[in-house]
Amino acid sequence: ARRGRIYLPQDELAQAGLSDEDIFDGKVTEKWRSFMKNQIKRARMFFQQAEAGVTELNRASRWP
Repeated sequence: ARRGRIYLPQDELAQAGLSDEDIFDGKVTEKWRSFMKNQIKRARMFFQQAEAGVTELNRASRWP
């Protein structure tokens, strides 16, 4: 946010009752915590799906 950019889903920020200004101001509120818990939950789901799919990759393409 320091560079004037926000790489968070705008529709989900709005649903959570958060604005760009809240992000730029660095406000950590219950709304922010709840929003981020959902973002973290989704990220973990994606990582779990990716890990499950790694076995489908050529061995040379896998991470160590």
